[in-house]
Amino acid sequence: MAFSEMDSSHVQAVLGCLLRDVASGLSEWLGLQKELGAECVPPDDPGYGVPAVVVRAQSSSLEAVQPPSASVRSVSVSPSPAKPCVGGALLGCLASFNALRGSEQQAVPETREEKAAALEQLRIRASSCRMCRLGGVRRDIVWGNGPCDASIVFVAAGGNPNELEKGRIMPGDAGVLLDRIIAAMSKLHPEAAPERIYMTNVIKCASLPAKPEMREIAKCCLNILREEIRIISPKVVVVWGPLAYQAMFGGAAQVSQVRGMVQKFENIPAVVTHHPLEILRNENLKGRTWADVKLAVEQLPPRIS
Repeated sequence: MAFSEMDSSHVQAVLGCLLRDVASGLSEWLGLQKELGAECVPPDDPGYGVPAVVVRAQSSSLEAVQPPSASVRSVSVSPSPAKPCVGGALLGCLASFNALRGSEQQAVPETREEKAAALEQLRIRASSCRMCRLGGVRRDIVWGNGPCDASIVFVAAGGNPNELEKGRIMPGDAGVLLDRIIAAMSKLHPEAAPERIYMTNVIKCASLPAKPEMREIAKCCLNILREEIRIISPKVVVVWGPLAYQAMFGGAAQVSQVRGMVQKFENIPAVVTHHPLEILRNENLKGRTWADVKLAVEQLPPRIS
């Protein structure tokens, strides 16, 4: 039905839905700014400027095939001066926020080339993010690593500057243990091989925030993570640790309360399990974690004989 053909009740209903959606987005965005004390400087504001982005990576292409924990892509950002968010700038902030908030409504890229280009655009947007206070103080973000059409996506909490220094997500002993888990996974299913796994963080900034505020900061990063996973469209998501799980699914549940089951994140099967650091502190968690990993692998399509 054309807009001109609608009667007054239809017009009122349509306008009401539009206004309600805008009001909801504005309310949610303003709530985040108030809670976190963020400085609102929208990336598309003419006064903001173009961020100086320098990518440091061992691989020069998103298409490079390598184990997901071998290296990470880091982005160095020269921060621009903050200024009050008023008038048109406020609308710019809201537009940027809603663009991420409603990203799931966009078409999913299909080819590897389209996925690679979409991830690169998202990385640039993430490097300019000012949704929380870290946007004004951090100089680097840690970006995901792995194939853009991965079958499995690993999600950890992030927010660890050591990941930049060591050049990998989950550095140290936790990374060594994760590599062993991945090696064992590859024997279960060909799509669980290292070159079919993409690994990323909820918190993209490489500035370790204070522990009490990590959960709120993770919520600000959630729309970027949603878009990242939507682009890749994996067969299953594995969530490592309570902070990542709480940011993605809400609430304050511990891993022991929600592991061993298949949930949905962005309509993709998701399994939560213990973070490798938890396993290092308590070896009794090894069996449970391996059971969760096998459950995740079971969500992959059957092997082709």
